[in-house]
Amino acid sequence: MRASAEDSKSTPSLIPTGTLLRRVMALEERDVLVSELAAKVEAVQRDLMLSKASVSGLSALQDVMSVDKWALGAALQGCLRALMMVRVKACPPRRTARTRRGQTALTIDHIAVRGAVDQLADMCHLEAERTRSMGGRVEGRVIRFSGCRAALSMLSCSESETTASLCHSFVRRDGTITTKLLLERFTQQDGKEWYVFQRHDEDGTAEVARRDELSDSVLRRSTGGALVRETVSLKDVPGLGTSCPVVLRWSPVGHHGRPAGSTDNDVVGRVSLVFPVCIVEDAGADLRALL
Repeated sequence: MRASAEDSKSTPSLIPTGTLLRRVMALEERDVLVSELAAKVEAVQRDLMLSKASVSGLSALQDVMSVDKWALGAALQGCLRALMMVRVKACPPRRTARTRRGQTALTIDHIAVRGAVDQLADMCHLEAERTRSMGGRVEGRVIRFSGCRAALSMLSCSESETTASLCHSFVRRDGTITTKLLLERFTQQDGKEWYVFQRHDEDGTAEVARRDELSDSVLRRSTGGALVRETVSLKDVPGLGTSCPVVLRWSPVGHHGRPAGSTDNDVVGRVSLVFPVCIVEDAGADLRALL
């Protein structure tokens, strides 16, 4: 009897199958929770690293802005100048009897925030008009210029860049020459042509040039008299507008949302810088000399 009692004490009691299954399931659930917790910890560490990088980048940007208060305006100026240099070197399409009307304007488009336009105006000592929406809210910006040279000066173009922009000639495959000039050409109803270089708002005059005679064809070399540059009253040129066509406009773009915490200076919009263009089917030596 004593031996059987000792054997029963040494034999472990059997654990029911249901209990074992519950324990296994509990362990598996714990493993899943541990894995999820590890993934969350890793995500938090990653977000922390990204936030440190973001703060560091914002701090660097703030440091630049504190040193150069014209950072946005200077960046916009450089972008517009680079785009300008590309566009002036593009050969205009050939004018034919079927397509008599050639290029009359050169428009440089770019996306920029409102603050960049305001900075560009301030750093160049230019007046930026505030345009209003239908609801009377100030939205757009307009900067007007007296002529093409004034706009190129706003872009901080070098002397060589200014010369290349004002007049650029192209030799076609057949040997003919086409010249593109940043110059306003105005034709009166009686056929007289005027080349307008600059307007002076203070006294209502303009610096212009015209020939004594007209060219015999818009597609041939000029056969009229020599061009003479002079200053005339705008009233003496019927039909000529008082405003120079050289203008920079900025208007907000509706589909661009505003980030939380942004200001009016952060509103995204489209910048359009417009120049008048005159195309002549020769080297344009006489016009080039007057520019």
